[in-house]
Amino acid sequence: MDKEINFKDFYIAITGRCILRCIMCTTGKGVHNIENELSTEDWKRIITNLNKECKIDRITFGGGEPLLREDIIEIIKFTCSTDVANVTFITNGLLLNEDFMNKFDKDELAKMSVNFSIDGLEYEHNFIRGTGVFQKTFKSFEMVYHDYFKPKKLQKLVINSILMPENFRNYVAFLEYFRKYEGVRVDIQPVIPNNEIFWFKKQFMLTDLEKSKLQEIVTYVETYPDQSCRHPLMVRAYLKYFNNELSKGERCTTGRNGLNITLAGNTFLCGKEIIMPLHKFSFKDVINSDEYQNEMKRVDACEKPCLQGLHINTEDFKDKDFLIKFID
Repeated sequence: MDKEINFKDFYIAITGRCILRCIMCTTGKGVHNIENELSTEDWKRIITNLNKECKIDRITFGGGEPLLREDIIEIIKFTCSTDVANVTFITNGLLLNEDFMNKFDKDELAKMSVNFSIDGLEYEHNFIRGTGVFQKTFKSFEMVYHDYFKPKKLQKLVINSILMPENFRNYVAFLEYFRKYEGVRVDIQPVIPNNEIFWFKKQFMLTDLEKSKLQEIVTYVETYPDQSCRHPLMVRAYLKYFNNELSKGERCTTGRNGLNITLAGNTFLCGKEIIMPLHKFSFKDVINSDEYQNEMKRVDACEKPCLQGLHINTEDFKDKDFLIKFID
């Protein structure tokens, strides 16, 4: 029996290249051959196929740093020409400038969101992402805010922020600082198990000060919920997550209404890449394949307490009763 196609959210890792060497990420530390990346036409074919088979709320281009692709403007423009409701790209901001933004017309900008990766104020962000990065990222953020978002040319402006013990101390000050940018929301993402920082630590060993600062972060989000992309009850789950006390959740979104797509054009299910590239196979054939269905059975049987399944589709988690069960 065919699986119902109800996928609305796709994250596309369009390149493995990055100019930064962030402490929690292995992407920028490896060697990524540009010849292994799909062509512009391959990505257009994938986006066309997805758009034909799904009613898509959002396609997000990430990586690596998507602006390292010379054709990223062409790919974003093409995606904006489809029925996709929102076209997002995530950037560290180092390559983003007025000339880049001016390449898009008003109709394209009206469908677009720009997500900046910012993990704290100057000291913490530079510690995590590299010396001098905050200043450059912030300059690009200010340009996009004042020239495109505040005048309501751009659909959304979001800060993607990785929360980890290394930035707990001044994280509330970071949130308070960016609250003055009206309408800008922060997607607070806990550092997840497949990130390097977690792998080396095996588990989080928080100090009393870190525990206190984490509680302050949760309290802040509960006080100013509109600034957070994630429901305050989900952020409250981070208390147990970072204290190694999180229990198994009752459901997981992985592979159900949102998916990650690798730089080879394959779907990615919680550590497993389904080798059926979407520029060669229809999306319907992929999700109805034996391999995909077997991997979904593995996901369904997973007993590992993990927030990764809540990482992609946070807007779907508005069920307060579920969230209370999840964190209790």
